[in-house]
Amino acid sequence: MAVRAALGAAPRRLCDGGDLAESCRRVDVPTLIVDGTADIRPRDAVDSLAAALPSVRRVALEAAGHLPWVERPSAADHGAPLGHPFVDDHPGWRRAA
Repeated sequence: MAVRAALGAAPRRLCDGGDLAESCRRVDVPTLIVDGTADIRPRDAVDSLAAALPSVRRVALEAAGHLPWVERPSAADHGAPLGHPFVDDHPGWRRAA
């Protein structure tokens, strides 16, 4: 439990009104956050990041942990539900062939 508290404290220190949150508010690009619902790290770190970014889409993959793209690679196959719809919504971005 102490390890989890220590891991969760660092992002909270940065995001709770600190420099990181202010920097995130100035990010001027669409941002995709992919996280897993079974991540053992506190979700409030990702919640505060999503809240601070001005143009963000968040996708939470069920039954995935801290590395959802490794733990649930089938969810990312053919961009569903993440890559292609996000990229298609931003025409200035090019999709890899």
